[in-house]
Amino acid sequence: MKQIAYGFSFALAMIGLAAIGFFGRPGRAAADDPAQKAVQKVVAKKAAPLIIQPPVANVQVFVVAAISEQQIEQIVFQKDRNGAGARNRLDLELAALIAEVDHVCTLTEAQKDKLQLMGRGDIKHFFDRYEPFKQKIQLIDQGAHNFLEKWVEIQPELNALRTSARAGLFNDDSLFGKLLSSTLTADQRALRHRAKIESAVNMLERHGIRLREEQRQELIALLKKQTKPFRGSSTPYEYYIMMYQLGRLPEEKLKPLFDDSQWIQVSRALVQAQRLAPSLKQQGLLLDDEEDAEKPDDRPRPFAP
Repeated sequence: MKQIAYGFSFALAMIGLAAIGFFGRPGRAAADDPAQKAVQKVVAKKAAPLIIQPPVANVQVFVVAAISEQQIEQIVFQKDRNGAGARNRLDLELAALIAEVDHVCTLTEAQKDKLQLMGRGDIKHFFDRYEPFKQKIQLIDQGAHNFLEKWVEIQPELNALRTSARAGLFNDDSLFGKLLSSTLTADQRALRHRAKIESAVNMLERHGIRLREEQRQELIALLKKQTKPFRGSSTPYEYYIMMYQLGRLPEEKLKPLFDDSQWIQVSRALVQAQRLAPSLKQQGLLLDDEEDAEKPDDRPRPFAP
């Protein structure tokens, strides 16, 4: 059973009760009363609390501690555990991304420096959003009657920070993504787009769809002509973004590239990409204008799963 600790003011109240015989027995001297001695001992020390047992068995006492900075970081950064881990991962992602673009497009030193600067700006912007959010959580009184209401209020901001930390900061709307779109030359953009297409085709083959070399080249040519280049940074979901765009082409353009058994497998891959579209849009990886890229009559019929 839990104990309830009362302070100095409660001890003073006990003095009054003892004076009227509440703790004493009829005819017994106050000096010999154990309760009176206990109260006097507490009053003499003026610091030690008086410990008593709750008179009702079902009384529960909850002691709520404030959310620590470490707990807040675990809530927001999750797999990184803390802000230092998240910052280190983001620095590594930025360096790897610039190296990947450089490998395909052969960036100039000026382009690398600008991309590095914009990427660091995105990281700073993220932590500039996190700091006031951390302070907002620390100010929440967990013992208040409206604690749950306050916690619900911060959920949209918490989810936005979590999504940014998990999906990556260098998307199309980031400083890095916008600069990448504008700083690459037309030839560099074409090289990067083809590299993304070839990567998607390789992934399609790893899913068990074996293509002949002529099929592979025809599919690459179709994707190059009919899909939009990636404007921003790389993402683990590039394959699904490419498959989503491919699946929005008219079926009569796509189906002739494959035999019957291949088409069944390709159809399943396209359906999977279409089902992931809401999640991709939520993370800012799929542009809204791609939803209306084709006229309604030109869109393919639902693929058989």
